[in-house]
Amino acid sequence: MSENNGIPEHTSEKSFFKRYRVAILIAFIAIAGIGALAYYWLNTAGGTKVSKLGVMKIRENAITIRKEANEKDTLGKRIVIERDGKDPVEAIWYEPEGRTEDLPVFVYAHGGAWISFDAIDGDEFNKKIADSANCVVVNLNYRLLQTEPFPYQQEEMADTVKWLQENAESLKVQPDNIVISGGSAGGHITAGAALLLSRENIKVAAQLLEMPFLDFTAPKEDDLGIFSGFIGQLHDTFFPDVPTDDPIVSPPYASAEELKKLPLLILSLESKTRFICRANDMQRYWRRKTFIQILNTSILITDIQ
Repeated sequence: MSENNGIPEHTSEKSFFKRYRVAILIAFIAIAGIGALAYYWLNTAGGTKVSKLGVMKIRENAITIRKEANEKDTLGKRIVIERDGKDPVEAIWYEPEGRTEDLPVFVYAHGGAWISFDAIDGDEFNKKIADSANCVVVNLNYRLLQTEPFPYQQEEMADTVKWLQENAESLKVQPDNIVISGGSAGGHITAGAALLLSRENIKVAAQLLEMPFLDFTAPKEDDLGIFSGFIGQLHDTFFPDVPTDDPIVSPPYASAEELKKLPLLILSLESKTRFICRANDMQRYWRRKTFIQILNTSILITDIQ
């Protein structure tokens, strides 16, 4: 048995742990507690919950996003669309300079996973559309999901179309030539709005969906991995009272009769982008006498029965 300054080595070790055992125990409990809290707050496995901290930050971000965006200059004109019994819809209006005739309208909803970004982020894009296509663009600043649950956003787009048609003469737009569109989350909102309008027999010229997400019914654990978890979190946290197979939330679940009544559908997909929707459900979505054109690929589907 070796010695250290005359003190047996095992005695020195026992003395150290005995002297600092309380501090070591406190440190162990603290580390375990922090780990447990971190798992509870930040865990996304299986999409079972959004962390309390995450939800709080997401809600705060909605306020920050809008506040900062409202301070930015726009190439268009900020407008407010009044609605009976509802809060107004905020949007940015673009039109070609010096226009004198009634023009078609392109109604657009931005992307951002429903919880981020602002209409101003697509400012140049929408101004370019107005100038190059010689049309009016209404760029919706829809309420973010953490502030209003679905189908609020779909109703905002549908109500915007109604406003355009009801005020077409004073706005100098063509009421029968309105295209609704959106990218990613905005494409999802557009598809739901098309269903709402169809149910009221209100016609639009087409719906253009850019890389849309269309199906909230996917299992929270599948081959989409963390994305499915995120989708599950959004549902459980921000619109738990709406069934995931509600057609406004998951448009492919609309009835065959509803799908047949929908306007022309144009899908814009990048060639390497996975279309996030179950194949059998997309077949239902396609099964109507119209055509779907998929841009940026060589696929063109026509006259689907």
